Amino acid sequence: MDATRLGLDPYVFPNVDWYNEMFRKGSMSQNANISIRGGGRKMDYFSSVSFHNDNGMLKNSDVFSYKNDLRVQRYVLQNNINVYVTPTTRLTAKVNAQLRDYHGSHMSAQNIFGMVMDANPVDFPIMYPGQPDEYDYVLWGGKTGGNYGSHRNPYAEMVRGYQENFQSTVLGNIELHQDFSFLTEGLTASAMFSFKNWSSTTTTRAGGYNQFQVDNYTWNGDHTGISDYDLVMSKIEQDPTLTFGSASTGDRQIYIQAMINYDRTFGEKHNVTGMVVYNQEEYSTNQPTDFISSLPQRKQGIAGRLTYAYDHKYLFEANFGYNGSENFAKGHRFGFFPSVGLGYVISRESFFQPITDVISNLKLRASWGLVGNDQVGAGQRFVYLSNVVLQDSSLSYTTGRDQNYDRQGPNYKRFANPNIQWEVGEKWNAGIDLGLFKGSLNISADFFKEKRRNIFLERQNIPDVLGFNPTSQWLNMKTVVYGNLGVVDNRGFDLSVDYAKAFSKDFTISFKGTFTFARNKVLEYDEPDYQRYPNLSIVGHPIGSHLVYVADRLFIDQAEIDASPSQTALGGLEVRPGDIKYKDITDVNGETDGIINASDRVYSKYSSTPEIVYGFGPTIRYKKWDFSFFFQGAAHVQLLMSGIHPFGTDISRNVLDYIADDYWSESNPNIWAKYPRLSKEDNPNNTAASTYWLRNGAFLKLKNVEVGFTHKMMRVYLRATNLFTISEFKHWDPEVGSGNGLSYPTQRVINLGIQFSFNK
Repeated sequence: MDATRLGLDPYVFPNVDWYNEMFRKGSMSQNANISIRGGGRKMDYFSSVSFHNDNGMLKNSDVFSYKNDLRVQRYVLQNNINVYVTPTTRLTAKVNAQLRDYHGSHMSAQNIFGMVMDANPVDFPIMYPGQPDEYDYVLWGGKTGGNYGSHRNPYAEMVRGYQENFQSTVLGNIELHQDFSFLTEGLTASAMFSFKNWSSTTTTRAGGYNQFQVDNYTWNGDHTGISDYDLVMSKIEQDPTLTFGSASTGDRQIYIQAMINYDRTFGEKHNVTGMVVYNQEEYSTNQPTDFISSLPQRKQGIAGRLTYAYDHKYLFEANFGYNGSENFAKGHRFGFFPSVGLGYVISRESFFQPITDVISNLKLRASWGLVGNDQVGAGQRFVYLSNVVLQDSSLSYTTGRDQNYDRQGPNYKRFANPNIQWEVGEKWNAGIDLGLFKGSLNISADFFKEKRRNIFLERQNIPDVLGFNPTSQWLNMKTVVYGNLGVVDNRGFDLSVDYAKAFSKDFTISFKGTFTFARNKVLEYDEPDYQRYPNLSIVGHPIGSHLVYVADRLFIDQAEIDASPSQTALGGLEVRPGDIKYKDITDVNGETDGIINASDRVYSKYSSTPEIVYGFGPTIRYKKWDFSFFFQGAAHVQLLMSGIHPFGTDISRNVLDYIADDYWSESNPNIWAKYPRLSKEDNPNNTAASTYWLRNGAFLKLKNVEVGFTHKMMRVYLRATNLFTISEFKHWDPEVGSGNGLSYPTQRVINLGIQFSFNK
């Protein structure tokens, strides 16, 4: 340890800052956009071309001739043409093309970042100098053991290959609009055909790499350094020659829509509108992998709307949707979803006029409606049908006199359920719109409630004696059953505030703020009617709540361990002082069993989805200058830390700063330490999901700041995003959520730009 601390030899006693070796502190990106608009009486057009070049945070290495740093180039082309065939007929054609050209390491940046955070800085150096005569490749640092034969070298993994990916998205849209006012005033019709094609081609070139470790070393005469050391290969030799691999994928989508609109005012006070629309959609994959995925996914539906307004004061609206989906059997395939809304603009009443200088707008709103969902989880299709694999390779057997007769057995993957139907949400909404001071201040508030029923779930409450989930060490014989089994209640409110005031022709201020509170609660789930441990029921808790053990604190000594409920059911190492102590949860009779096991878990108060989301910020303009910023925040959210634990049985993970600063030890027997007793091997008692690792994920983030200067047809601006975050959770960006934070880090971006506008 002293030799490492003193840096006596970087190869025998390494101390590698993997993050700084592999990631830049900053990178450059460029954006450019040009658009042209023009036309005449018979035709007009709009064309736009944009280019974006983004250089990632990975450093480029000069170890090999190819580059492995991240570079992403995006091109977007948009062309719109309107042709006025007759005074009442318009033909519109739109073409959008998006191209994405990616070059980077053969491994994703997220995986590289995770590997960096897992790597131990003192296990081995990046590479050893020189190339002995018996080797003609790089001598990468390594250490015997781990899940891969040798602990992986993050730097070598990053540079041992590269990947190129090219994606193209082409969207074509043709629309015909016809005004039928010559038949009756306010009648129009339109038809649209849309086609989208996405394709992606990936080419990967990567080779193996060979790792070495110090076998023995010799000190110099005064014992202040290493005079010589021997290297041995830490795992089986690999071929570093680049190998080639490629993959292609893509999909296409066709959308057809026909619409009739009616909008007419009678007698200056009676406004009537109506709309009927038919739509049809087909989605196909360009690279099907089985029979089901080779079939196009199709939907169709018809929708309508009718509104009436009297003097812009009394408002009525009715809607309906009649939609069909392939995911349901005949008799359940189509769903009908109506809605109705009412509005009352009080500020248009004659008795309200004396105060309109103060309250310029006051509107009350209420609505009710049904919405449908046909998307079953995990991308399942035709879930009302059974799924039987007639020849499953996992159920193969060999028979015959000479044992040369191979056969494969059937596997029942999913049972049929022809009664599956649309998931339906019943929504209620009441709102108010308030305008003050001649429209300078506008406030909107909405209170909502939704009861979602017939939620798609895989059945969990099936007795094992029925044979739906036979257990086997080698075979997966589980048969799933889907049904409309869940009911969830969701309620809350939305609030938005807009303020704009011109104090003079040179000075204006505007402000925008939003606030949303939404709390959901599971009302029904596929659970047994009777549970000995009611704490295991998710009913009454939010969707996505964390199921965790309740941590009391850390054990003081062996005497306390002996006097406490047994925690051996959690597995792993013997419980010792400094390990996490859990609470024994009472059963339905109010009794405890003296054993800590899976029955002693409870659901967290909040889930990983915030109940509160808000944002606010002003825009200030003074003469040629403008300045704006926007804060974004979330609250009532909990994240669960996992995968952060140092060392390990099969891997030598890194140690986070907060763990190194405050962990339980014999010299620091703090039962409230931020981290329990360290262990070289995995310790399930201390890594189990529990309240010990549950954290408040609330945050307030300065999302963007912008300063601009405008002169004639030119505007120069400086924009910054993700400048800072205020949160009691400090270990990673709380917006990343639960886990270990080992994803590509949130980037602070600063843009300097210039805009030109030319008007003919």
